[in-house]
Amino acid sequence: MTVLENRETCGSLQELTYRSGYNLVAGKMISGKRISGVTIYYVYVEGESDQRLFANFLDPEIFKVTPAPKGTDPQGGGKKAVLRAVSVLNQHRRNSGLGIVDRDYDEYAPGFSGYNEHILVTDKRDSECMMLSTAAFNRMYTEWVDGQKSGYGRTEREEVRRKLIKVTLPVGLLQLLNCSLKWGMSFKELPWEQYVDMNQWELKIDGLIRFLVTNLSASGEKSPRQRGIQEVQVREKYEEALKNYGNYDPWLICRGHDVVEVFRLFFAKGKPRFSADIERILRAAYSQDTFEQTVLAASVEKWKNDHVATAQICQN
Repeated sequence: MTVLENRETCGSLQELTYRSGYNLVAGKMISGKRISGVTIYYVYVEGESDQRLFANFLDPEIFKVTPAPKGTDPQGGGKKAVLRAVSVLNQHRRNSGLGIVDRDYDEYAPGFSGYNEHILVTDKRDSECMMLSTAAFNRMYTEWVDGQKSGYGRTEREEVRRKLIKVTLPVGLLQLLNCSLKWGMSFKELPWEQYVDMNQWELKIDGLIRFLVTNLSASGEKSPRQRGIQEVQVREKYEEALKNYGNYDPWLICRGHDVVEVFRLFFAKGKPRFSADIERILRAAYSQDTFEQTVLAASVEKWKNDHVATAQICQN
């Protein structure tokens, strides 16, 4: 069991099984049955967009991809819900539940010791970065950028991608530090227009740090500054992180939603209104062949092969 699982209180098994489409009768899990001799495995993901992505690539006769049930907590979805759902299912139907979660910055979190064999992570920082780092980006670009103004050539596309990385990488580093040092900063709904110099394509890092330090914390309580976090401290740690991680694969640092949002605001001219529409194009453009080249795809196949002989219905 992982650190994150230990910190969570599992929801009732009755609620989890009901929301998952399972039914417990006389102590037996009677759903997830064999079809033509093939065991159906449940693959829990963080949300509906991940469900739509991975359901395209995992054999539906073997894997049922579904968002993890949130339980009674309206904010209880996402990664923690995946960890809980996989743990509960495998307690009652051994080796039948698999979870796919975003890599995020978990490896930098204090005390993190890795996930168990039933939890797999994305190759990049998140599923959006997995797509953005491939030719799927080209489809997103040609769909939303005005070709008469910018052109659709390879040079133009790569220049846009470079600018997106240049602006969002520093924010990713701040998120990494926020995770590892537990500053409690909130990175939701960042006012990108205020902190991007569009002439030089530089992030106004000092202004952004000031915003993050003075804004309400991620929990909606006291701001980081009110809890003793100072701007100069954040800036010093940021400069250290820039030296240590600045040359890393940017798709391990940048947050995919940030990249798409900056693209929407500055290259798609704010249209469509929501980043979800752009991410839909990304999912449609991300090919089976590309997915099959990922470590994640190989890990899913290995997990299936390792557990096909041991998946079973446990009886109480």
